Amino acid sequence: MLLLILDKLNDLVWTGIFLPCVLLCGLLPAAATCVYTWFLDLKDAVQLKIVIIVTLLCWAVYDFVFKNYVTFAFDFGAVVSNLIGIVTLRRAAKPE
Repeated sequence: MLLLILDKLNDLVWTGIFLPCVLLCGLLPAAATCVYTWFLDLKDAVQLKIVIIVTLLCWAVYDFVFKNYVTFAFDFGAVVSNLIGIVTLRRAAKPE
């Protein structure tokens, strides 16, 4: 009887922790799309790449929570490539 009660309590705690995370993570793609659309007209390439990195990180968290690991890997790769692009742009902009 005690094990059944502990099992039910464990289910409630797990649901209480996991369910809000899933609900909030479900809003990340919508937030990322809104942020991307709002800042799409930036003229500075570095700032635009930062916006792209932030939105891709939102998608990456969403993909990881919902166990979409292939898309998570591509999101992570896009973040890395944008970071490399930022470094390249900053190096090119430095006066020698």
